[in-house]
Amino acid sequence: MCQKLNLIKTYSWVCDMFDKNKQWNCIRLSNNNTPTYFADQEAIAIYLFVGRYQKHSKISEIYDFTKHFLHKWFPNLPSYQKFNNRLNIIYPIFYDITLDVISNNIPENAQLDTLLLDSLPIVTCKGRNRVAKVARDCTNKGFCSTKNMFYFGVKIHLLAFRRKGTIPFPNKIYFSAASENDLAVVKELNWLVGTLF
Repeated sequence: MCQKLNLIKTYSWVCDMFDKNKQWNCIRLSNNNTPTYFADQEAIAIYLFVGRYQKHSKISEIYDFTKHFLHKWFPNLPSYQKFNNRLNIIYPIFYDITLDVISNNIPENAQLDTLLLDSLPIVTCKGRNRVAKVARDCTNKGFCSTKNMFYFGVKIHLLAFRRKGTIPFPNKIYFSAASENDLAVVKELNWLVGTLF
């Protein structure tokens, strides 16, 4: 009974997010004009519910769980290929959802006046003389001084609120090419407006 309630809460929250962000409906990332057809709200609710409460991270696992255990709740579930394609089409919505979740759930012990900045390499290919074969359009060669390694890939930049004695709480997240300098990215994004360098 608790899982059913969590599913209803997740779906209602996703519908509220769609009502709050009218641009998602105006863009029409998919064809939602037939009420009996599988809607974007259903795809997002399935992804969030199964990922969070059932701890499945792969789309194939999420789809299989939904097909076997949630079929009564989602009778118009399309094939795996169509479900996967739908999630790939509506991926920009997940960025807005993430920002909303972060901004509305800042913990009480977050020090809003103290920001921490860090970056982490996401390696797609190691080595000084290697050539990347994965995601060539968004990766390039960089050097990580803390790990003392050359790599092909991207960097994830994180601006976070300090929390004493525990992990900082994220405020902003950004991906850049591996060769980008942290300070240059932060200045370009105006993350620290009014802060002295």
